[in-house]
Amino acid sequence: MLLSMLFDDDDETAVTALFQVGDQVLQLKQKPSEGRVYDKDKEDRQEYAMAHPEEEYHPSSVDGGYDSAFPNVGLVVWQSGFVLGEYLLRTKPLGPWSKPLRVLELGCGTGQLGIVLALAGADVTLTDLEHITPLTQVNVDLNAARCEVQPKVTPYMWGTDAAIIQQHTAQQQSPGQQQQDEDQQQQQE
Repeated sequence: MLLSMLFDDDDETAVTALFQVGDQVLQLKQKPSEGRVYDKDKEDRQEYAMAHPEEEYHPSSVDGGYDSAFPNVGLVVWQSGFVLGEYLLRTKPLGPWSKPLRVLELGCGTGQLGIVLALAGADVTLTDLEHITPLTQVNVDLNAARCEVQPKVTPYMWGTDAAIIQQHTAQQQSPGQQQQDEDQQQQQE
């Protein structure tokens, strides 16, 4: 549920809003004017690729980045994220869950779902394309003071080596958290 919306004086393209999901209130910044940019040619190529699976098509641009008809879709807040957040907070195995619960969110965009879960006590790693994660980090920073475990943000493009997620998040962890993670891994083995 949207509680209030503020326009950003420093950035004309940004809007900051307060939302309530379950008993969690979070502050999110989004860039709606950039988030709904649409490229019809790219959409046509993607539709063709889906209709012709025998032809290998990898949606990457010349510079190796992700080639999408909606390249900035992650810069806006989507209502579906709140609906899923409400569901996860109320439904087992996630809500109420036994802590610590680890969550890896692929394609997190503004971070709305991951931040909701972090506010509820989950250890969250948020991933998205490299041009999206700076906004994700802004939103994590706006809400981090109320999180038991600080959410981690790392750039990641689906289909690339997932080891980069582990490497990046290990750099963000405190030495005490790294030791705790190693101890948990040894116990599981």
